[in-house]
This record gives sequence, C-alpha cells and structure tokens, in this order.
Amino acid sequence: MTTQAEWDAKFEEIVAEVGREQFGDGPLKPAQALQARVDAEAMVGEWELVGSRNPQGGKAQTTLQRLLAEQHEIAARLRNERETG
Repeated sequence: MTTQAEWDAKFEEIVAEVGREQFGDGPLKPAQALQARVDAEAMVGEWELVGSRNPQGGKAQTTLQRLLAEQHEIAARLRNERETG
C-alpha cells in the first residue's frame, strides 16, 4: 500500500534537488529554501500536465526528471488505491 508519507518523502527529495540545482550544494538560506519549495510545487504540477509526456519517450533524463517521474507514479498509485478502496 502506498502512503502519503511516501509522496511527502519524494516531494522533499524534489525540493532538495531543486535547491541544489538553483543554489548549489550546502545549506540553503531560508529564502532559498522557500524558493526551492515553491519551484518544486510548480514543477510537480507541470509534470502532472506535460512532463510525463516528454519528447524523450517518457524517459527521465536528469535526476530531477527521475524524481518527478517517481513522484508521479506514487501519486497515481495513491489515487488508484483511494478509488478502489
């Protein structure tokens, strides 16, 4: 059974990767952490709409794309489990 905690953990991985890509390795300042979280939320939403149909045949090419694809799969399993009871 897939849990919300799995989705949350994957989202935190996405936030961390966005932070690394935007601001480099090391601890983020509070404003940077907030920006990484906001951008990660937007990326998750965009992936839901178009990212999973990327021109590379749906294959994730970067670490961030892989994490987004994994999070998308977790979300799909959660929806399916909720619908089927």
